[in-house]
This record gives sequence, structure tokens and C-alpha cells, in this order.
Amino acid sequence: MDNSLLLGNVLKAWFAQNEWPQSVSEGLARAKGWTLGPWASQVSICMSGRLTPKPPFFVALGQFNQAVAERDLAGVTDRRLIDRLRKGQPLCKDDGTPWGAQDFFACYIGELQAPPELMEPKFVVTQEMIDKWSTGVREAFRELCMTMMVPPSQAWAEVRVECLKNGVPPDEIEWVQEVVAGFREPTIEETSRQYQKWGIGQQPLIKALLELQEKYGGDTSNIKKFLSWRQRLPEPKQGEGFTALPAVAPARRIGFDPEASFRSFVSVSRIIAGA
Repeated sequence: MDNSLLLGNVLKAWFAQNEWPQSVSEGLARAKGWTLGPWASQVSICMSGRLTPKPPFFVALGQFNQAVAERDLAGVTDRRLIDRLRKGQPLCKDDGTPWGAQDFFACYIGELQAPPELMEPKFVVTQEMIDKWSTGVREAFRELCMTMMVPPSQAWAEVRVECLKNGVPPDEIEWVQEVVAGFREPTIEETSRQYQKWGIGQQPLIKALLELQEKYGGDTSNIKKFLSWRQRLPEPKQGEGFTALPAVAPARRIGFDPEASFRSFVSVSRIIAGA
């Protein structure tokens, strides 16, 4: 193969998705003292489809990708470079394993395709989408509280554990909790950052809510439709599931409602007394 068009298109899309300049890999390589690169000139020529790479180039790409995946920034002092690498995401296979040298070579010869979401047009987050998502997760959490028949604080304790198991880092848990509780409205910037990190397939919060609904024997039909919508599968018909929810969730009590319980007790007592 005498051109790098296949691999070049993947690198171009990868760097664009992470909002990286072509020099980002060279910046990390020089900070760490790597001798193989990948150098900015190699990346640029590869993206144009004119590079005939040698084996060390694939090794260098794998080393760079692994450092991004592990957030291995030891030795990097440039604050802008640190920020760019921390916000960026590695290229991964379907099982979540970062691409190594062999994977980059397989892509070069056409035997390995890039993740589908990487090659799709850039996803644009809208306020309508944010409203629908935040309303959906709050409604899903409310349903979970009803299924478990516990106060929100007790249900959240279990949701938190599941989110951590699904890969949500501890420093983001508070943000998730504030959104679910309705104390915080996600901004377009925050939501775009989350999408860039998780993509459309993982959805750790929604999956945590689904796993707990299944654990406690609750009705999972609504949350499964909501998850399908987030993963861009066919949407349910109008009026079904979370896709038809209003932008603002109706004011409803979550968990144990003393007033409602008392009213039910009085009603039952009257029925028994009249029996």
C-alpha cells in the first residue's frame, strides 16, 4: 500500500473530534522524551494520504493513544497541552481496549474500521435535547424511587455505586447528583463535554438506573425506550416513553409521602369500620 488515505481519514476525524492541532502528539512525545514521535509532520502528511509509514510510526501512534487512555501526562508542563490531552479521548475497539500499534497498522491496510461514531458528522447538542435528557433521567430516578419504595437519598446511594461501576469518575458524581436532583440544569458546554467523553453508546447513568430497575423488579419499558433514544435507535411512537415528556417535569413527590399515606390509612379504616 503506497498511501495513507484510510488511516489518514481516521486520524483526521480523531483529532477533529478531540479538537487537537496536528502538533499535539509531538508535544507529548517531546515532553516524554520519546524517540519515535509521532511527529507533527508525519501526522500532517498521513492525514493528506501521502505518507508511506514505516513500522515505528505505528508504534508511536499506539504509544500516544495509550498515554491518552491512561491520562499519563507525567513530564508534561505545558498547561494548554495538558488541558487538550485530558479532554481528549483515545481510539478504542468495541470492547473499550485502546488501539495499539497493530490496530493502527490494520487500519492503514484496511482490515480495521474506525468506530462508527468517529466517522459520523459532528454531533451538535441542542437545548431541546438537553431538556429532554435531564427530564428523562429525573423521571427515571423518580420511577426507581417508587419501585424501591425508599426516599431519594437511599435510592441515590445505590445509583451512585452503579455509576461508579459503569466508569463515572468520582469527581463527576456530584455533577450527576445535582442534575438528577434538579438542583442544576446542564449547560450546552457541559453536555457537549459529556457527549464527547461517553459518545452515544455507553450512557452510564441511564444504564445504572436501568440495572437497578431490573434488580428490584420494576417496569423497565420506559427507561429502555429512553436509552434507545439516547443511542439513536428508532424512537418510540409519539406519546410513548420519555420522548414525549414535557421540558419541565411535573411537580410530584418522590419516595415516601406522609400525607398520601395518612389519607390512604384513613380511607382503609373507614372501609373496615363500615364492613
